[in-house]
Amino acid sequence: MINVIIGTKAELIKMSPVMRELQKRKVEYNYIDTSQHSQTTSKFRKDFQVKEPDAQIGGEKNITTLMQGAGWAVKTAARLFDLKVLKEKKGLSLVIGDTATTFLGAYCSKAQGLKVGHIEAGLRSFNYLHPFPEELIRLWVSKVSDYMFAPYAWAFNNLEKYPGKRFNTRYNTILDTIRYSLKKNRKPKGLPKKYCMITTHRFETIFNRKRLEKILGFVEQAAEQVPAVFVMHEPTRKRLIKYKLLSRVEKNENISIAPLMHYFEWIQAEKNAEFMMIDGGSIQEESYYINTPCCLLRNATERREGLGENVLISGLDGKKISGFLENYKSLKRKPIKAKFSPSSFIVGKILEMEKEWS
Repeated sequence: MINVIIGTKAELIKMSPVMRELQKRKVEYNYIDTSQHSQTTSKFRKDFQVKEPDAQIGGEKNITTLMQGAGWAVKTAARLFDLKVLKEKKGLSLVIGDTATTFLGAYCSKAQGLKVGHIEAGLRSFNYLHPFPEELIRLWVSKVSDYMFAPYAWAFNNLEKYPGKRFNTRYNTILDTIRYSLKKNRKPKGLPKKYCMITTHRFETIFNRKRLEKILGFVEQAAEQVPAVFVMHEPTRKRLIKYKLLSRVEKNENISIAPLMHYFEWIQAEKNAEFMMIDGGSIQEESYYINTPCCLLRNATERREGLGENVLISGLDGKKISGFLENYKSLKRKPIKAKFSPSSFIVGKILEMEKEWS
């Protein structure tokens, strides 16, 4: 039996085309939701046409604080070990990315004798602290994975020293999700005619007042040029309140604070934006596939999508960001014309190897 273990919004977004492909081929699988972002994922499942979880082992609220995360991790590990489907000693567990769910899903599956398949394998920043703890999770999961699905050649080559079988899927599965989402043509409401998109939520950003305040300065600089839509995550809002910085954003007439959007609306908003200033790796990938100029508010990235084309790693360097704001219209790349589906490729390979894991 195949087990699909996910828990965050990003994991569902990227794994949903794989799950739909399994359903399309009438392949049975167990969907295990660790409830890291349960409030959000519960709303998305119907829209992404994936089934309800066979096992939901967390709570009903999104994890938004470190204390909540610590308690959730301990409970989730215990419940994963107790799941009957993970005690069968045969089967394959699929995990994706670099989250706490990725680590716990791989660890608990491997400890109980199951094979592990890691989707989006081989990404590296080569810096243990940026991003933290994601880089450590990626390294460890590569060591224990039996099957590693890398999104492109650079990531594939990073996996050469590991014992598991490796495959180059050519693109990230998020490409299939973007194609699916754009077909829905669900346009967000209330956005200016011309705007830039802002969002920041990473641990190393929001838990560092000096860094977050510096980023706000760059956001204000961008908003002087193009009206800014700041899509705000709840943890970001809480830290801005704690640091007494939220009012600074609210009082700026050129910045509009927006709640998190449905993914179909978010993709349309990204597509139509003048540019984006973000700190998320998945959004970097999205910007590449939809060809929107993107300023990455980080020192390093584990992803290669868009670098040297439509994506700039700013390093929070004022000169680089000023240069981006002056020249963003020139940051475009050639569109992807291939109809190749990475999700279909992954499922095909899994079924080819069924005798190894069943």
